[in-house]
Amino acid sequence: MTTRVLVDANVLHSRTLRDWLFLLRNATGGGMFTVTATEDILTEVVASYRRRYPAATGAQTRNLRVNLEQQLDDLFSAYEPAEHASNGDPRDAHVRAAATASGVSMLLSDDKNVVADRDDPSLGYEVITSDEFFVLVDDSAAKHVRQVARDQYAYWANRVEFVDLPGHLRDAGCDVFAARVDEHVKANLKRKK
Repeated sequence: MTTRVLVDANVLHSRTLRDWLFLLRNATGGGMFTVTATEDILTEVVASYRRRYPAATGAQTRNLRVNLEQQLDDLFSAYEPAEHASNGDPRDAHVRAAATASGVSMLLSDDKNVVADRDDPSLGYEVITSDEFFVLVDDSAAKHVRQVARDQYAYWANRVEFVDLPGHLRDAGCDVFAARVDEHVKANLKRKK
């Protein structure tokens, strides 16, 4: 059974997390999980990108938006944030509302306020962090994670002097998954010898 995952803006904003998310979805053929977002989430990603890169051109922000739309399996819009405004941070109400209304199995978020809701028994979905999610994918499809690690290593080896996939994952808050990717990278390099 395919797991539908609603991805929060804080995950999609990180290039490292975004790349791993979509590469793993593609590597598993989309049969393991699908990626859903909302207009609000995409707007938040673009606004966050603009704050981080104030000199980015309009074409760059448009390309980010278009690329995200093309990668998503679903862009969901039928939700009512007002129903969730009294729970937790009201700025996250649209995310909680979308997760509830869309019927997703998981809400993938690294927002501390959203993650704090995970113990609420009334939620109809599981709240999971990026690190936990990627570890879950590795537990279920390690060969695909190893292939993505191999492909990522080859891609970056042609662009930078030193490839540090685990370091980028640690910087993105995925310490446990970074250790697993480190093992996959070492195994891939050992096989080349």
